[in-house]
Amino acid sequence: MSRSTRILVIGAGAAGSAAIRELAQHEEISPTAIIETEVAPYNRTLINKAVATGLLDAYQAHLPALPVPSIRDSVHAVDPLEQTLRLRSGARLDYDALIVATGSAPHSLRTPPAPPPWTADG
Repeated sequence: MSRSTRILVIGAGAAGSAAIRELAQHEEISPTAIIETEVAPYNRTLINKAVATGLLDAYQAHLPALPVPSIRDSVHAVDPLEQTLRLRSGARLDYDALIVATGSAPHSLRTPPAPPPWTADG
């Protein structure tokens, strides 16, 4: 019996969750999610397109629970040559493949001030 391929996925947002769900379907792969936040992963796209407009409530933007083990910690260091990952807690994890799906940070647009509204008064 051969050993399964150990794949670590850093992040559990939309991309990380999709990767985990796909990998979990293969019995020769052993995926583990590394999730830094204590907040349940959610779909950020739905927040500004559906929750903010009232089409969905905030709970509906949460992603389903992951079908594999999850570790609630943050990554401190990655050694690609040794194929190890060290967590802030001090734990060390070995991996065969690593997926970094940490998402992005939203940036505010720098826009000029809006002109005053037009009125019939002038």
